[in-house]
Amino acid sequence: MTRRFAHVTEIPNRMPTCRDPAAEPSPVSAKEHTARAALEARAGRVFSDPEWQQARSRLLEFASLLRAWEARSTTQLAKFPQAA
Repeated sequence: MTRRFAHVTEIPNRMPTCRDPAAEPSPVSAKEHTARAALEARAGRVFSDPEWQQARSRLLEFASLLRAWEARSTTQLAKFPQAA
């Protein structure tokens, strides 16, 4: 059974979902907007959509490298005994 409210659709045993994405941006899109604004401010100009897509893919690649590096360093640190 599905119940509908003003802007939310609720499915039993699932999180409510927003039917209008423009009404409440997701945290990812808010973070993406913030990142784009920061890069544009740093560059001193507004990026075109193709420029932003290229910068976005580079940022995501950099973030994945950092996550892999952190995971590797955490694993290596776990091998060493901790000083009391």
